[in-house]
Amino acid sequence: MLAITSICYILGGNLRDMIGTAIVTFFLFWITKILSYLRTVQIINNIISMFLSTVIAFMLERLGLIESTQWTLISISLLMIPGIPLVNAFRNLICGHELNGILQLLSVILESAFLAAGMYFSVILMGGTGAW
Repeated sequence: MLAITSICYILGGNLRDMIGTAIVTFFLFWITKILSYLRTVQIINNIISMFLSTVIAFMLERLGLIESTQWTLISISLLMIPGIPLVNAFRNLICGHELNGILQLLSVILESAFLAAGMYFSVILMGGTGAW
């Protein structure tokens, strides 16, 4: 968590954005832990956790704890993108296991699309593109 907030600060954020990203990441950890107890599908967990973490980020911005939600949301989405399954899908495609690789790649694409959908729904809920 500290590494992600430090990257956010180095890439152009400020100290308030860094602290806000740490707070949202803390909530994201507990959201995903609670959703894991429900034993739902990972895609549903992704859309719910991305929705709630984006809403929390916008609420922190409205409270004045974050200047801009862009760096926070970029950091959060980088945490949630399924990178290891993506690498495994390409490895299977290269090694000759085409069907398995295609199915894994489709799963990664769907998970990433639902991450974007969760962020999209929360941006619409919090005031549309004018909220940025």
